[in-house]
Amino acid sequence: MKKLLVILGILIVGTSLTVPFLVAEEPKEPAYKPFECPKTHISKQEKCMECHVTPSFKVKESLPCEAFQFPNTRTSITSNGSQKIGRFFLDDIADKQFRDALNYFYHHGIKRIIVEIHSPGGSLFDAWRIKGMVDEATANGILVETRIYGLAASAGFLIFCSGAERVATPTAEGMWHELITGEFIAIKTPADKEDEAKILRHLQDVANNFIASKSKVPKETLDAKIRKKEFWISGQEAFEMGFATRLIGGK
Repeated sequence: MKKLLVILGILIVGTSLTVPFLVAEEPKEPAYKPFECPKTHISKQEKCMECHVTPSFKVKESLPCEAFQFPNTRTSITSNGSQKIGRFFLDDIADKQFRDALNYFYHHGIKRIIVEIHSPGGSLFDAWRIKGMVDEATANGILVETRIYGLAASAGFLIFCSGAERVATPTAEGMWHELITGEFIAIKTPADKEDEAKILRHLQDVANNFIASKSKVPKETLDAKIRKKEFWISGQEAFEMGFATRLIGGK
């Protein structure tokens, strides 16, 4: 019995002993995994811009203008070969947005701008402001082309005449007329009316002189064409009269 207890004791003690032995360690994952582009499956980061554009990081299959963050929805940039062309769509006399667009084009070194006009008109003074900005762009070496596919009326027609190149389709329409003012309630004397008429005549003469200078039509003829009525011309007629310098799709 004693021998049995001794043997059991030795077995119990033996099982509590730690016997050192070697175990193969599992391979550790590297601290850094190479990044793989989910779109192009290229892992070399220095090649990223071969497939993507900044700042959106979209792949180059997307539209070229994806690379730009335009100041407003009227503004865009397109390409004609290696030349980038700035575009502005003017459906009302948006002089502030036109200024933002010009500043954006200046920043990107754009040398040609197409202003598409599709407008029933608006403020004479806002139109003069856009015309002044067009002159400023021209002085800075930028070619500004104004273009009509549909309608350029009133102040829109004045802006059309401001372009260094003026382009229209044969079926486009332009319209010029006498200045229009409106007042809800006003009490005035004859002298007030006379003074107001002088101001309006001054504004009309300045505008008519400018528009006539962009055509073959004498200022006196233009005065007569708009007296108490509207002067409408098609794109074909605008080209024949010199208002348009080029016709799209015409004879």
